[in-house]
Amino acid sequence: TSLDNRIIYAGTDSSPQSIWLSAVDDYDNFREGVEDDDSFEIVMLTTSAIRSVVAMDALAAVTSGGVARVSSNKLEQPITPTNFTVKEWVTTGGATLEPIKVGSCILYLDAVKRRIREFSFSADRQEYVAQDLTRLAEHITSGGITCMSFMQHPEPILWAFRSDGTLLSMTYNRTESVIAWAQHMQVDAKTTDDLAQSIAVLPGTNEDEVYMSVLRTVGGVQHRYIEVIYGWEQGDLKDSFFVDCGIKYSSVAATSITGL
Repeated sequence: TSLDNRIIYAGTDSSPQSIWLSAVDDYDNFREGVEDDDSFEIVMLTTSAIRSVVAMDALAAVTSGGVARVSSNKLEQPITPTNFTVKEWVTTGGATLEPIKVGSCILYLDAVKRRIREFSFSADRQEYVAQDLTRLAEHITSGGITCMSFMQHPEPILWAFRSDGTLLSMTYNRTESVIAWAQHMQVDAKTTDDLAQSIAVLPGTNEDEVYMSVLRTVGGVQHRYIEVIYGWEQGDLKDSFFVDCGIKYSSVAATSITGL
């Protein structure tokens, strides 16, 4: 991630509690110094490994044991080698999956990969909290989440895959107080057909495009398909179809379709 014109790395296998900040406006320079624009290292005083870092108003470090705030000692001033502090915000740890920043919130997967946490500031409590967004549908993440991505348009939706390849979605609209889970493509437990493995959201012209890598068995042979969720707004109802896997035919009238 980046903050205050620095590139930031954290949590290697050999140094799981370390955060490295590059020199200001010199993103390949990690020669440590004491000047304000020099590169420097922060070692967190914890036994928890850093999973990821996310830039907010300060730096949020998601570890296996919680979320910590890395910030300046002085309000409205940037972090420097001689001006920084580390303070634990919440004690609910995260998994290795990349957290997703949505507005002023961070959505992250907890350490056991069963719950999506919403890390945000609570005006009522005047502190940061990590609410459980799966508490009303605890069953839906059974087996754990292995991959997730977020779309903004036309609807804000978190897409995720379970370890068994089942596709899940969580409609997430904090402005309207909407948090709603749904289950989509489901794997046949006996044949393990239609095994979804990864997902990514790319910006499109009119709406975001949701791409998936899926293993499907066709004619007794397993193939990997790169698939996209078909456009949300098609206009005419006859142009819309929402199935697990489909091909659109647009040609002369036919009573038999081959090559599927």
